[in-house]
Order: sequence, then structure tokens, then C-alpha cells
Amino acid sequence: MTLASNLTAHSNVFVWLLVPVLNVLITYGQEIGINVGRGSNVVTAEGEGCFGEATVTGSSVSGHYSCTGITAYDQATGKMGKVDITVRFTAKS
Repeated sequence: MTLASNLTAHSNVFVWLLVPVLNVLITYGQEIGINVGRGSNVVTAEGEGCFGEATVTGSSVSGHYSCTGITAYDQATGKMGKVDITVRFTAKS
């Protein structure tokens, strides 16, 4: 079963992926959004440039999400630029 196939346009589902150095939040609703953070640096991407799906099987969930060509602020340079984000994950209980 795919997670995306069970969501309506009004669903608000949040998936947190926590790893030692990185925090990732994937949001589902009218559009997909991805937030990736490390320390005080955070990249947020959402909208038409985002796609992917998650699959739930037994006691695990895995997925692949991408946002391409997203405009983002670079704290290091103080300028706007383009960023591509790809997240692949598998989580088991």
C-alpha cells in the first residue's frame, strides 16, 4: 500500500526522520513539502517541484521524495539560489 494513495487533498500528515546529524520533515497535504535541517541551517521545499511516495508494508515504511529547482536562501553567502533535495528512507519498528 502506498501512503500517498491513502491521503485525501485535505489530509495533513507529517513524517519526521531523525538521524545523528540531520533532521528531515516530510509533509503531505495539498502538496508535498520537505524540510531538511542541520544545526541552525534549514532548507524548505514545497510545491510543484516536489514529488515522491512512501510505501507501508508490515512494520516498515520506505519512500523516496525529491524537490528540484527550489529557490532557497543561503545563510553562508546571504544570497538566493537553487537547490535540489532528494530523500530516500526506510524505517522499521
